[in-house]
Amino acid sequence: MITIHPKAEEKIRNEQSFELFKYKELICCVCRMARSGNLNGYVAIPKNHKLFGKSYSDKIQLSEEPKFNGNYIGLLSASCREEYKNNIYSIDMALNVHGGITFSSSELAGIDKNLFKELWWFGFDTSHAGDVRPFQTDIDRKYYFNDEEYRDFEYVKNQTKQLAEQLYQLY
Repeated sequence: MITIHPKAEEKIRNEQSFELFKYKELICCVCRMARSGNLNGYVAIPKNHKLFGKSYSDKIQLSEEPKFNGNYIGLLSASCREEYKNNIYSIDMALNVHGGITFSSSELAGIDKNLFKELWWFGFDTSHAGDVRPFQTDIDRKYYFNDEEYRDFEYVKNQTKQLAEQLYQLY
């Protein structure tokens, strides 16, 4: 049986589950995952953007060390590489958004590719350690921790705008 996590129940019943909007001239999307109930944020960049077609694990050089985004595995991996000293990071570490970038693709489920041609999407999720998984099975409830936090629509939309801002600056 699936239930709604008590920390998410009131908000999830009263907030939207999807929004497509523009920010900094970039198309943005916030959508709820059907299976887990978590909200994810996505930003699309056009073909003339320098990160177009790149995987979130591809490396880019930054002018300075990035702000830590909660991606502990990425940080550990980056710090073990020589290129770390030259400010070369994977895109998931370079962009400061909740938990780091976890998605890159030319297609986004639920978005008509014919309507938004030649876009490349970067996204993040709110299903990390410390995040509440709103839709819970008996197994999920068995591993419930009190310090988890539900990342609501407003939070995810703000993080999506933050991602759009950073991608816009990398033009």
